[in-house]
Amino acid sequence: MARRRPVYDVFLSYPRSMAPEAETIASACQREGLKVFRVSEAPAGERFVRSLWEAMSESRALVALAESGASVAPSVAVEIGAASAWNKPVYLVTSAKGAYDVPAYLQRYKVLTMDQVQDLIESVLAAQKPLDEKQVNALLLSYVEVGLPVDQLLLQPALLDKLVELFVKKTEREVSGERLMQELLRRRKGGGLPRLQR
Repeated sequence: MARRRPVYDVFLSYPRSMAPEAETIASACQREGLKVFRVSEAPAGERFVRSLWEAMSESRALVALAESGASVAPSVAVEIGAASAWNKPVYLVTSAKGAYDVPAYLQRYKVLTMDQVQDLIESVLAAQKPLDEKQVNALLLSYVEVGLPVDQLLLQPALLDKLVELFVKKTEREVSGERLMQELLRRRKGGGLPRLQR
């Protein structure tokens, strides 16, 4: 019998030097009922990398930590890239006070400071709420605008990004591409997807 992998609300990615800040965020998330994966929980040895990727694939959001005045740690950058490829929401938390000079490749993500941990938690919780009827209609309109069947959309990350962008513009709600795809697939199964013009 296959062992069911745990689903995490947050995958916490951080350099070793920010372990205390990571623990602060993890504790705050857990107090709000969110399940958090920390790299320190992965088993040592040959299963380490596999455990990381399994946890990443089963997580609903990535929270990445970056030190003030330092570039993003290479391991954190790789994990941001993986979360991005899976269209998961990414939140960047910095130890900087005031404005943080975000590298160009990270400017599309929400950047918060350690003083804004509660805002981070509220964003993660809000992203998990079911779509209301107005948001579902906005998703279906966005799907028609993109004009690509669900199966093909899964294979074209740039167009999936466009779907997310259109949805966010219409609803002002941050939802991952992965979550929107789940909703579209569910609607397709129930026969509720609009027909696309050929």
